[in-house]
Amino acid sequence: MRRLPALLGILLVVVALVAPTTQGVAPTQTATAADGDSLPRVTTVDNLTNHLTIPGEDIEQSEYGTTGIDVGAAVSLTSQRLHREHDARTFEQRFFRANNESARTRLVRSELDSIEQRQQTLQQRQQQQLQQYADGTTSVESVMRTRALIDAEARELARTLDTIDRVERTEPTFTMTSGQQTRLENIRGEIRVLRGPVGERLGQTFTGETQPNAVYVMASTQDYMFATTTGQSYIRETHLASARDPAADDQFVMSNADPLRAANTRAEVLYPWLYSQQLPSVNTFGTSSIYRLTANHPSGQLTTYIDGGTTDVFHESQQLQLSTIRTSETRATVNESIRLEVTRTYETGPIHVAVQNNDTGEPVTGTVAVDGHQVGTTDNSGTLWTVEPRGSYSVTVQTQSGTNVSVAVLQN
Repeated sequence: MRRLPALLGILLVVVALVAPTTQGVAPTQTATAADGDSLPRVTTVDNLTNHLTIPGEDIEQSEYGTTGIDVGAAVSLTSQRLHREHDARTFEQRFFRANNESARTRLVRSELDSIEQRQQTLQQRQQQQLQQYADGTTSVESVMRTRALIDAEARELARTLDTIDRVERTEPTFTMTSGQQTRLENIRGEIRVLRGPVGERLGQTFTGETQPNAVYVMASTQDYMFATTTGQSYIRETHLASARDPAADDQFVMSNADPLRAANTRAEVLYPWLYSQQLPSVNTFGTSSIYRLTANHPSGQLTTYIDGGTTDVFHESQQLQLSTIRTSETRATVNESIRLEVTRTYETGPIHVAVQNNDTGEPVTGTVAVDGHQVGTTDNSGTLWTVEPRGSYSVTVQTQSGTNVSVAVLQN
């Protein structure tokens, strides 16, 4: 049985107190290429991997959303999974019952038609929800729910594609045509960028599998960024539909060089710190002009997707270990005997909130709010990690004894 490679890989933080920490990072800025040209949408922080962001002038909404068990969303998520599992089993049964290659080819084509149609529907649903959110006609909770449902559906569709791969491998008398293999990989790439770690965690929170966390959301009419902290990690996913042009010629292919190497060269300009630490693997999906780079680095993991038509990053997922992220400044204040410290990293990155008794140094439990939005409660050590909003903001903690203490963080 003949197989074409599905993925081609190469290694390629006031009471008159503002105290910078010893591990400072430079203010965030737009990444620049070696020739000085601006690289829009990619922001750099010294000594950390760059990250994709929505241009400030495009942002229509930015706020915190709260999560928790959502019966409606949980039912929808379960229903989606059961339907896709049924579809995959049905396809597999019909495939092996077919008695000739022509019938199996028709089944594969029909299944790919169905998956592609569903993938396109999910993309349209995502864009419609973002437009409604940007217009103020739907809530941040609705946006998070939709994000979780789309992520879950995309994962199930990916599993169905895996089923098609598997049944072909186990049937020695059948081989997909090169056109079908290319089409399957094209669809796989489109489905991949409908997924992300925050979307997946939202789904797990709605079903009660994980503890709820505050999620910071930024959105334009067609782009989104979701970020949250969980345990010892900061996770973030960003999608910029405006940075993708699937109808454009693939510039990496047109460069008269190895497309994967050309994409790798472009990525090195966008993520220079990453390349100083770890060479990513680079993959492509069929003829979709979607190039995926994945890497583990000293602070966590990065998965980023570059569009061959624009040569820009349009989808990115990051997971960072909180203990490895360098802080930039600490702002502190004392009210009565309660001391509050807010330690920053970078805009929309993680912030560390610490509350203690200023006389004894003992940790204090309190409810934390950022600009009035409750984002969590300090733990037994009197601390909480959460996500910093864009622009200036205030952090307020209400202790169990009823004392309120606040600190303002002003940004240029």
